[in-house]
Amino acid sequence: MLYRSIKVKAEIVEEDEREIGIRAFLNFGHTLGHAIESQLGYGKLTHGEAVAIGMKFALNISEKLFKVKLGYEPFLKMMENLGYDLSIPNVNTHELVERMKIDKKASNQAIRFVLLRELGKPELVKVSEDFLQEQLQREVN
Repeated sequence: MLYRSIKVKAEIVEEDEREIGIRAFLNFGHTLGHAIESQLGYGKLTHGEAVAIGMKFALNISEKLFKVKLGYEPFLKMMENLGYDLSIPNVNTHELVERMKIDKKASNQAIRFVLLRELGKPELVKVSEDFLQEQLQREVN
């Protein structure tokens, strides 16, 4: 799985060296993950742990925004079996949203997430601050 993942990433980076297209999809989970890392202080969680939390959140909001059922529970179970705690830490949700507004995928402070309309079909989507606030407040420990 690791070998295949590295190969796919290398192919995408080679195809889109300047991150103006498909390469942005490699940031799946990073919008929230980077905000968590920044708010907690770097080193409190690994980058992988923060991105894993962001991936779960992105999957959850994908289902809500696109009104679909992705069936990603086996993925979550695998991540938990690998030792990942996928719960959002007890952090200030307003500060998280502010940090997401300065993420490299943000455009004029509009927050954008890599979401899935269906498995294997990523899209870069603007997500409203109000919606994010509501979802984060439901999920923060």
